[in-house]
Amino acid sequence: MKTVSFTWVGLALLFFGSRAFAQTIEAVDTTGLHSTPSAEESFTHTTDCWGPGERSMPTFIGGDTALVSFLNKHVRWPNNLPITVRGKVYVRFLVDTKGNVRDIAVVRSLHPVADAEAVRATQLLSGHFTPGTDSNHQPIDFLYTLPIFFNP
Repeated sequence: MKTVSFTWVGLALLFFGSRAFAQTIEAVDTTGLHSTPSAEESFTHTTDCWGPGERSMPTFIGGDTALVSFLNKHVRWPNNLPITVRGKVYVRFLVDTKGNVRDIAVVRSLHPVADAEAVRATQLLSGHFTPGTDSNHQPIDFLYTLPIFFNP
C-alpha cells in the first residue's frame, strides 16, 4: 500500500489553522442541525470569534499538527484505487460529548474506494478529540467536516 501525502495540508493548517482543514465545524442541537456556513465563512472564523463565555469547538488531542500526523500514518492508498484518481473526499462526522467520532458520512465523494478508505480512517479518530463546550462549559456535540486528500 502507498502512503497518502499530507504535506501541503500540513502547511495549510499551520498557515490558516484548523479552519483551513475543516470545511465547517458547528454545534449540533439535540432538536436538529443548525445550518452550515459557506466555505468562505468557515475560513474567516476562529475559535476566539465566539467570545468569552461562549461555545468552543472540539480539538484533536495534540493539535492540528498531531491530526495531520495521525492521518499521514493511517490513511493508505487502497490497492484497487486507480493511480489516476486524485482529489479529496469530504467526510462529515459528529464529535460527541466524550470526544468520540460517530455518524460518519461522505458529503463529497471522489471514488467509491477512496470514500471507503476516508471513512475507515475517520473511524480511527474516535477518542482522540477533546469535546466542544457550550457557554456554560458543558460538553456538547459538534458537527465536523474534514477533507481527506488522495494524491499518489
